[in-house]
Amino acid sequence: MMTEAVAETPKRSKIPLFFFAFFGVVLLANSIMIYIALSSWTGLETKNYYIKGVHYNEALKGASEQAERGWSSTVALRDVHGLSGRIVVHLVKPGDVPIVGADFKAEILRPTTTGFDQTIALSETAPGTYEGVVTFPMKGQWDIRQVVHHKDGSYQAIERIMVKP
Repeated sequence: MMTEAVAETPKRSKIPLFFFAFFGVVLLANSIMIYIALSSWTGLETKNYYIKGVHYNEALKGASEQAERGWSSTVALRDVHGLSGRIVVHLVKPGDVPIVGADFKAEILRPTTTGFDQTIALSETAPGTYEGVVTFPMKGQWDIRQVVHHKDGSYQAIERIMVKP
């Protein structure tokens, strides 16, 4: 009696399947990270970064001179009606001596979005007290960057405020 040999089909290797699955997972993870990165980037960047870098030592010198002067300020938002109000800044020397006769500007900066920044001039309403009217384009967090020029020196500070209509 002759038995007929049955040809077995060879087992297929699973290695190519694992290979393609591994790179598929890597591609999927990279695609997700690219999507998150592009959808969450605000587009903020430093303007004139090269010039700021070249003048970095001057900025450090100015900061140390400002610290030696010991000036300080307090910022308040008053008479708020909707998104409008008055910025009131009290600027003093050590010993709570008011600084009078300064050229005072306030830069209103949106920390997370570009295109809404504005600069307003503050006028002196009392010795060492400077005020200006501001209208915020939207509610939320805002930075008030104080830029003061005075015959005795310059002063800069940033204060973050929350605007709630």
